[in-house]
Amino acid sequence: LAYDDPRRAVGKRVRIEDGRIVALRLAGETAARQWLRGLWESGSADAELRRWLLAPLSAPPGGATINTDRTLCNCMNVSQSKVRAGIERGLDLTGLKQELGCGTSCGSCVPEIKRLLASQPERALS
Repeated sequence: LAYDDPRRAVGKRVRIEDGRIVALRLAGETAARQWLRGLWESGSADAELRRWLLAPLSAPPGGATINTDRTLCNCMNVSQSKVRAGIERGLDLTGLKQELGCGTSCGSCVPEIKRLLASQPERALS
């Protein structure tokens, strides 16, 4: 699928193969980025949603629920929910790096991981 509006400098591409989104590019207008990313990561491209894939919508039409979990570590494709789950299991920054791989490549996600760690209530020592 393709959409171009040179006057507004908007260009969008979605490639679907075997009913699955395999490539996605949004330029100039990115309102739909979160829910499109959720579709891409889930591997689905529901036929009812296809006509809306290039629309400037910040949420999927019709109240469809799509995983919009934020990717915290782009290098290792680690979601914020995975980091939070690791923190809830008691992992510290070193443990998260070892188990999930986040923060081990470029390191740009480390400050956000530290903020998540700092926002957790201290665990009572037994």
